[in-house]
Amino acid sequence: MHSIFSEKETEAFYDREDAKYRSFWDKEGSLHWGYLPPDRSGPASLVFKQGCERWNMMMLEASGITASSRVLDLGCGNGNTAIWLAQKTGCEVVGVDLSSVRVQNARDKVAALGGDLNISFVKGSVLDLPLEDNSFTHAWSQATFYHVPQRIGAVREAFRVLQDRGVLVFDDLVSPTREVNFNALRFVYERLLFQPEMSHADYLTALRQHGFFVRQHLDLSQHLDGNYDLLSRMAAEHYPELSDAYRHMCKAIHERQVGWSFFQAVKIADCLNWVYEGDAATPLHEKYDTWAQRYDSDLSTSYRNCPAQAAAMLSRLVPPEAAILDAGCGTGMVAEALSGLGHANLTGMDQSAEMLSTAARKRLYRQLKQHDLHDDVLPYPAGAFDAVTAIGVFTFNHVRPEALDRLVAMLKPGGLLVVSARADYMAQTPDFAHRLKSESLTQLARRELAIFGYEQIIIFVLRKQG
Repeated sequence: MHSIFSEKETEAFYDREDAKYRSFWDKEGSLHWGYLPPDRSGPASLVFKQGCERWNMMMLEASGITASSRVLDLGCGNGNTAIWLAQKTGCEVVGVDLSSVRVQNARDKVAALGGDLNISFVKGSVLDLPLEDNSFTHAWSQATFYHVPQRIGAVREAFRVLQDRGVLVFDDLVSPTREVNFNALRFVYERLLFQPEMSHADYLTALRQHGFFVRQHLDLSQHLDGNYDLLSRMAAEHYPELSDAYRHMCKAIHERQVGWSFFQAVKIADCLNWVYEGDAATPLHEKYDTWAQRYDSDLSTSYRNCPAQAAAMLSRLVPPEAAILDAGCGTGMVAEALSGLGHANLTGMDQSAEMLSTAARKRLYRQLKQHDLHDDVLPYPAGAFDAVTAIGVFTFNHVRPEALDRLVAMLKPGGLLVVSARADYMAQTPDFAHRLKSESLTQLARRELAIFGYEQIIIFVLRKQG
């Protein structure tokens, strides 16, 4: 059974141990890991320093920080990275750290530099930042979050203080397994005061749950191993016990008991508008992967009326045993409505793996398939279904109108197509409106409704000619 550590213990640890680490990690007090160069044959301290400098540059490049940025350095330590960021880019930096000793060291360094660097430091907890909502363009953290009890709280606080589309970049120790062995427990988790709480995958889930789009994530564990090999050599002369602990750290890394990960994530305050935006750099399925875990809670009752009405219109025209394909099924809102009306022969299809995963947990579909409707190859045989629904599929920067023909192809002769579209999309996309009036389709029903209090949606029920 591993111990649970408090922030007070972490604060006392760094107040007490800071001078020791500075004596051999880096006399300036930069206590984080590095992205090591391929050639590690030089003096251990030099190779380690080169790796740290290289990692700083890689994180800076990923962050997109510029002179106009306002950056929050979470776990700023002795202020070295904050000073480096301000000098390198001209940005404003606010550093936060639990340790009074380190905060004072950071303030003293800035004062000694003089000049016009726009830097300030605050003593505080990452779980309860003494800072205003939406007040930073960037949040930066190195080797900090693993010390925080309930690290999801750190993700939540970073989201709160960032502006919309603000960028969070951080690295952290992660736990590939919850079942840590004695070696890892003693020489990693208890020595460094953290719990085996978050894996790499757990961080991805937490970031998405709290509204971040993860642009980049890396497993850096092989570099962590190299870092602690170098540190073990650097500590050997004056701190043999610590050197031995670092060798045990390398063993734990080899055994997948601990790892090192990096994440670059963007705060998305309004996912609905974000998915409508044209963005060639971000595939639509990645946007919906990000939104999946919040999708049901984000969308209002008025939106849910659309899949509910579409299901009711279809249910009146097909028997309960009808084979229905829910194209662009998302989290399964149409299936929820159809299931409530007695339909169980449901197949779901979507291009987002995370939306499908959310839908699968509802146990409404007999089968779920990941598929992009822009693919020319049909995911199911022609004529496979009695009915096909496509609710919320044809809209701005989503599925192109020609995909409608593929949905019709999967219908049996006489089968029903239920499709929705925004009124403004219909007006601005004549190709889609033209395809709805194809000679192969006969309109049986049409219903207009408003969602979000202002947006007009039209639901069509069409029959495929025999």
